[in-house]
Amino acid sequence: MKWYEQVILDACTKAPVSAVSVRVYVTGSKTVKETSDKTSENDDKSSGSNEDDVAFEILSGRPPIWELFDAYARTRFGRVGAAVCGPMGLTRDVGNSVASVQIDILRGKTACEEMYLQTELFTY
Repeated sequence: MKWYEQVILDACTKAPVSAVSVRVYVTGSKTVKETSDKTSENDDKSSGSNEDDVAFEILSGRPPIWELFDAYARTRFGRVGAAVCGPMGLTRDVGNSVASVQIDILRGKTACEEMYLQTELFTY
């Protein structure tokens, strides 16, 4: 499980401070509940980012897909990107959620002005 944590944290260091929070949902038979809150106690940093600025959570079970995208659309400004890699059911659910958000964007019900989606499909 830990093999990807440092890779994600390294990638997040290029983002503005407090712009990134990472949640990894692990599905399957094992129960996982790890939280590695990398958020720094020093909130007065003026520029740049490092791994101490990233909240990283590892959770068990399937994510509440619609709630996640709806919350991001209502609280994030500008462009929001979504990426999903998984089986057909997961990519379909994420695609439907993003499509619903895009309709809400057209209706003026969101803070964000655009949500785009990147998918990678795999099967077992």
